[in-house]
Amino acid sequence: MTVLPTAYFGSIGYYQKWCEAKHPIIETHEHFVKQTLRSRCEILGPNGVQTLSIPVKKTAGSKSTMQEIELDSSGWRKIHLKSIETAYASAPFYDYYEMEIVELIHFEAIKLLDFNNNIHKRILGWLDLTDSIQTTSAYLDSENYEQDYRLVDFDVNQERLQKYTQVFRYKENCIPNLSILDLVLNQGPLARNWLVSKTS
Repeated sequence: MTVLPTAYFGSIGYYQKWCEAKHPIIETHEHFVKQTLRSRCEILGPNGVQTLSIPVKKTAGSKSTMQEIELDSSGWRKIHLKSIETAYASAPFYDYYEMEIVELIHFEAIKLLDFNNNIHKRILGWLDLTDSIQTTSAYLDSENYEQDYRLVDFDVNQERLQKYTQVFRYKENCIPNLSILDLVLNQGPLARNWLVSKTS
C-alpha cells in the first residue's frame, strides 16, 4: 500500500503519485500539518500563483489529528470560488466543470477530511480513475507501507508532465505542479494523460 495525506484540490504531483500507487490509502489519523496541501492549493491567476487556504478549527489544540480538524464557517468559500473564476473563466473547460466546482466548494461538511474526500472522489471521476477511496483505521509507522508520502513535497514528474497551455502562462514557461484544477480546466478529460504512465 501507498499512504498519502488528504488534499484540498491536490497538486498535479500528488495525483501523479496517486496514479502510480497500486493500492493508495489516505491517512486519517496523523496530526494536522498546517500550510500543506491538506488545507490549501495553488492556482494560476492574472497576478501569478495564488494560494487558496481553508481556515480550520483544531478542536483538540495543536495535537489535533486529521479526524478532529473542522472547517471554519467564515466566508472563505465565496473567496475561493471568485478566485477560481478569475483565474479560469477563460480556460477551455471552465464552463464544463464550473457547476461541479461550485457544488464541491459548497458541500456541507463539518470535518476537513469529509470535505476533501468528497472533492477527491469527484476528481478521480474526472480523471476516469476508480473513485473508491480507502482510508487508514489507525496511524501506522512508515514500515507498514510500501511508499509513505505523508511528510513529503509532491514534486512533479517532469518527464510525464509535458508543457500544456495555461490561461496566464508567462512567455513560453508552463508553471508546473499547481492544483489539479489548473490541469483539468485547461485540458479537460485529457488531463489524465499528464498523470498516468503510458506503461500503466
